[in-house]
Amino acid sequence: LAAVWAFLNNVVEIRGDAFKLVNGVQRPFMKRVEDIGFWQDAFEVLSVISIIVNCSLIGIRGQVGRWFPNFSVGHQILFVIMMEHVFLTIKYIISRAIPDVPDWVQLAHAKEKYKREQALKGLEKFIRTSKLKGQIKKKVDAVRCKLEDMNSEPAADTKGAGSRHAADTQGAGSGRYKVE
Repeated sequence: LAAVWAFLNNVVEIRGDAFKLVNGVQRPFMKRVEDIGFWQDAFEVLSVISIIVNCSLIGIRGQVGRWFPNFSVGHQILFVIMMEHVFLTIKYIISRAIPDVPDWVQLAHAKEKYKREQALKGLEKFIRTSKLKGQIKKKVDAVRCKLEDMNSEPAADTKGAGSRHAADTQGAGSGRYKVE
C-alpha cells in the first residue's frame, strides 16, 4: 500500500513541477544594455586585490628568501612590493591595450550607419518626386530625429583611455542583455 501512495505522490509532484516550470517560472524578458555595469568595476577591483594577495602570500611564505638567500627581511619586503607594482602595471597596460569594442564590431556599426544614411537619402529623393510630400516628410523627420539621437551618443573608446563602460554605443549588435 505504501508503494502505491509513493507512486501517486511522485506522479502528482512531477506533473505539478512541470506545470510550474511551463506557466509560473519562466525566463524573464531581456533588455538590451550597453555594458555589464557594476560588474565591470567589481571584476577590476577583484583583479587588483588578487594581485596584492598573491604577492603578499609569496612574501609571507618565504619564497623570496629561497629565491634570493642573501636578501635581508627589508630587502625581501621591498622586493614583494616592487613585484606587486610590476604586476599591477602589467595588468593596467593589458587592460588599456585591449579595446572595449572589437574592430569588427566598430566596422559593423559604421556599415549600419552608412546604410541608414543612404536609405534616408533615397527616401528624401523619393519625397521630392512624390505627391504625398507632407505626410512622408513628417515620417522622415521623425526617423531623422531618431538617427540623430542615436548618433549623438558618446562614441566608444577603442583604446580604453576613457570609460571602460563605453562599449556598444549604438545599442545594437552587441548581444549583451540584462534582466529587467
